[in-house]
Amino acid sequence: QQPPAGYEWRTYKEEDYQECFEIVASRLNGMSIYPFGIKLNLPREDVVEICERKIPRCNKIYKVLRLWREQAGESANLNQIITTLQDMNKNNIAGIITEMLCSRLISEDINM
Repeated sequence: QQPPAGYEWRTYKEEDYQECFEIVASRLNGMSIYPFGIKLNLPREDVVEICERKIPRCNKIYKVLRLWREQAGESANLNQIITTLQDMNKNNIAGIITEMLCSRLISEDINM
């Protein structure tokens, strides 16, 4: 499942990132945190340090996502998260995020 056509040009809102991060943090398993961070092009040392912390799994995922967003800066795009999840065969999580983004896009169109 791909993001809706034209969505890659959309400026994401803070609530889009927050909801996306919540979806990933609640569904990605602990064994997937390291490869997820590496596929997001984060420095290996940072990903290892996050994975080794004695904190809950969801907090580790939030830390990876925040680090990705911080390092990506203006180029941070939720489609990168979707593509990374698809590359990891986490299509169910990618699909949930895509559906969320589609519903937001539709509701914005309706409210315009």
